Amino acid sequence: MIFESYGVGKYSDCHMESTSYLLRANAYRVPHEKEPNLGIIPHTDTSFVSVLKQDSVQGLQVQLKDGT
Repeated sequence: MIFESYGVGKYSDCHMESTSYLLRANAYRVPHEKEPNLGIIPHTDTSFVSVLKQDSVQGLQVQLKDGT
């Protein structure tokens, strides 16, 4: 569906055959008082699609290719 939405649906089979997939799930809790902040170092997700779940915990930062 993503390929079709970009108008390149005819290339989806070729892409599927040439790509390996990885699913990574990260879940973080709010640190307890006097506990160091938990998380991972800044990194780049190189996948085609990244899914971010929004909740009431502030702190996730996403930097786009243009620097914003």
